[in-house]
Amino acid sequence: MGHLFLDARGGCMKRFGCFLALLALCAAGALGTACAENAERIGNFECRTFEDGTFEITAYLGDAESLDIPETLDGRPVTSLADGAFATSFSLYTVRIPNGIIRVEGNPFYDTGLREIEVADGHPALCVIDGALFDKNEKALLCFPDGRRVFDYTVPEGTLQIGEKAFYSCLMLQTVDIPEGVTRIEDDAFNECELESVSVPHSVTFIGTDALGGVNPMGTLFVERDSYAERYAKENGMNYVYFEVK
Repeated sequence: MGHLFLDARGGCMKRFGCFLALLALCAAGALGTACAENAERIGNFECRTFEDGTFEITAYLGDAESLDIPETLDGRPVTSLADGAFATSFSLYTVRIPNGIIRVEGNPFYDTGLREIEVADGHPALCVIDGALFDKNEKALLCFPDGRRVFDYTVPEGTLQIGEKAFYSCLMLQTVDIPEGVTRIEDDAFNECELESVSVPHSVTFIGTDALGGVNPMGTLFVERDSYAERYAKENGMNYVYFEVK
């Protein structure tokens, strides 16, 4: 009887476990529905709402060549741009970012053919330096417009990090020089490019997934001896050459 009791108990426990799993799936489905309902379309923009009632633009559905990103939608402030929000907007050549946008996730403008980014004067969080969009507080390069007709680029002095997808699909670029002081090159920063060379200083201590995936297989990584970048090049089978700090 003891053996039969254990079998019966095991069956009950299995059924109870299935019931809990079903409840979890229902809860997940409800949560997914809630998340979906949180997304809405207003004009040519898809948005999601933060807890404070402000909007994040998650997608642009228009076909403008020049666009002023709105400060408000449906009477509520727009405060954030999501990663890839304008991706595949191939008609877009110029965007202007208002003062109200204080948060930028990843690179909202990768894979667009964008040529120019403008930021409102006195913006509290963002600025444009030599055509590239920066987070002033984090000293991070967020976006180098992938439609710019620039072949050689030097990251400005004082930059601390190169953001996720910052140079994604910048097919015109051939060489990039990264100055001493930059410590991080985030995921996909130079992916989908055709770079002939990138100079990476000793100060860089993190290189993310596919961050240098856009260096041409015949291209070269210029590194310093005994640096993180040298180890990265060796581990990833990349061509590298030592350069000396002047």
